[in-house]
Amino acid sequence: MVLYTALLMTGCQPAKPVSQPTKVTPPWPAWFISPPKDNKNTLFGLGEGKTKDDAIESALSNLAGKLGTEIQANEKLTKTQYSSAYRFNEEINQHIIESTIKKITLNQYQVVELKQLGYQQFLVLVSSNKLLLSQSLQQTLDQQIARYETAKSTLSSTPGFSHFQFFSKQKQTLAEFNNNLSALLTLKKSSNSQRYQNYLNEVQANFIKSQQQTVFYIHHQPMAQPIAKAISDKLLQAGLTTTQNVSEASNVIEITTSLKQTKAYEFFILRESVDLKTTEANQPMGGNQFTLKGQGLNLQQAQQQLATNFKNQLQQNSLETALGINQE
Repeated sequence: MVLYTALLMTGCQPAKPVSQPTKVTPPWPAWFISPPKDNKNTLFGLGEGKTKDDAIESALSNLAGKLGTEIQANEKLTKTQYSSAYRFNEEINQHIIESTIKKITLNQYQVVELKQLGYQQFLVLVSSNKLLLSQSLQQTLDQQIARYETAKSTLSSTPGFSHFQFFSKQKQTLAEFNNNLSALLTLKKSSNSQRYQNYLNEVQANFIKSQQQTVFYIHHQPMAQPIAKAISDKLLQAGLTTTQNVSEASNVIEITTSLKQTKAYEFFILRESVDLKTTEANQPMGGNQFTLKGQGLNLQQAQQQLATNFKNQLQQNSLETALGINQE
């Protein structure tokens, strides 16, 4: 009886809680808690990310934010061995780097510190010498103008879509150019920006001029009118006009179609082949082919579906792709 009671008392005692392993958080480095302050010679950027690349990108965004910009960077590092208890054995640092940044280009920065705190947690400190950064920005601006001048000199003397295509492509680079210029003037307020402002104004003016001087004449048979209308609408979306007088046109689009009609289970089925050829100054410029299908309970429904099919194919492509024109 005594033995039974002892066993019963033992069984009623509460189980001791199982101790949980203590979660150890690696210490945050002092350079991350109190990063170095910018000075007259150097800018610093602090970043955190799931990977080393993400952390560097974040740090560059922080650095460039001081110039009024946001960054996305691709790094190319000249490497030296670097490791510690909380870091991967990683080859990093000592550089001359090319980073393409969203609306600004940095060609010079240095990874000063890199630490891995744990799984998918990296900390980075980057720096950039203000003088070298301003020099690289100015070099980037000068190189862009030089490339523009060289390419412009190869344009034909006759205005048309090739001019519009060239200046449209140049115009797309102006936002990044302008931000690079703004960053340069932030770093080096004494810089003479007149040459750069002239370039910005010239490209914008030439784009508008080329747009106004590009006029298309669309030659087609009456049955291809829906095709011609869809192409005209596509040109209008790009700010380009058409004319009914071929002598006023800088470019001509020739439309050739081949239509086959069948009927199955009370459905009208149309299959059409559309061939486009574009010329400028009587010289071939591009071409493209489309295969279309439309069906309906009557011929009108089938024709409408055919036209809709063509419009959808046009909308899925750029104007150059739709006309089969080289986009270089």
